[in-house]
Amino acid sequence: MLYCCSVTSTGVFNPLKTTTLKNRGSFKCFQSGIENTCGCHGAAIKHNKHQLGSFKMTNHVTNMVKSREWSRKTREEVITLHRKGNGYKKIAKMLNIPRETIGSIIRKFKAKGTVETLPGRGRKKMLTSTAVRYLKRRVEKSPRVTAEELIKDLSDVGTEVSAQTIRRTLRNEGLHARTPRRTPLLSPKNKKSRLQYAKGHVDKPQKFWDSVLWTDETKLELFGPMDQRYVWRRKNKAYEEKNTLPTVKHGGGSIMLWGCFASAGTGKLQRV
Repeated sequence: MLYCCSVTSTGVFNPLKTTTLKNRGSFKCFQSGIENTCGCHGAAIKHNKHQLGSFKMTNHVTNMVKSREWSRKTREEVITLHRKGNGYKKIAKMLNIPRETIGSIIRKFKAKGTVETLPGRGRKKMLTSTAVRYLKRRVEKSPRVTAEELIKDLSDVGTEVSAQTIRRTLRNEGLHARTPRRTPLLSPKNKKSRLQYAKGHVDKPQKFWDSVLWTDETKLELFGPMDQRYVWRRKNKAYEEKNTLPTVKHGGGSIMLWGCFASAGTGKLQRV
């Protein structure tokens, strides 16, 4: 928006807020703190009928930038000098800070009793704390749920957000999209048997393990599924069952391999 002043017949400047110059006469840049980009340099520009038609409106339009936020140390110094009886103008000159800023800092301190940056400034969050808790419960219960599915869930209750907002919120809660680890598909019987073996050998000495040779064979699919999948999980939770992708050994063309390893190292891989 362009902020200007129109000159009345009495010579008084009246503030206007407009995007077009319809009034003929004298105009002066009115927006405070901005250099007179129109070239008027503080003096009113007189435009006749022909000059007005070629007047460049874009010369008056300036991009609004975020104002500088002074450090806490500087704001505390302002309060200290004010308590010593120094006026706004003197403090502004001593610290090289605009007098309006000095007044703003002191008024805030008198009203709030602090120079800290108070919460509640800036753009409000799109998601409420309730919605964030729902997202956390949802992905922890179903790690393979996608951001698009979560968008639909929130949309059903009247909350419209983007997929990027969903992902950013979950990352802030420590949940990141990761490729699931591939692990063998185990039946309850297999799990029980493995657990019993682990408990029975947990206290075996190193000498025992030096004499053990671990072997296994596997069939590798040459044309297995190629699609990329992700799960939402926390750090160090990669091998929790809900965060893994069970695999089975069947499908198109494949090869059978046999391998082994011991405490001394790995053996050669053999094709069966």
